[in-house]
Amino acid sequence: MFEALDLTSRALPQLKDICKQFGIDTKGLAKPDMVLKIIDAQAADKELATKLVEQFPKKATSTCRRN
Repeated sequence: MFEALDLTSRALPQLKDICKQFGIDTKGLAKPDMVLKIIDAQAADKELATKLVEQFPKKATSTCRRN
């Protein structure tokens, strides 16, 4: 399942792709609205959400090292 924080950190074109997969019309939607629509859509269709999480993996987080 997608997490709101993860979705918020993604680029707008990728969010639009995820929305498209869920059948969400992105016309006129701001990024925060897309995030909320995706969260709602994945709650309604968990099977599709699972497939999409695999298709759009989370960005690898890098750890900061201090010397």
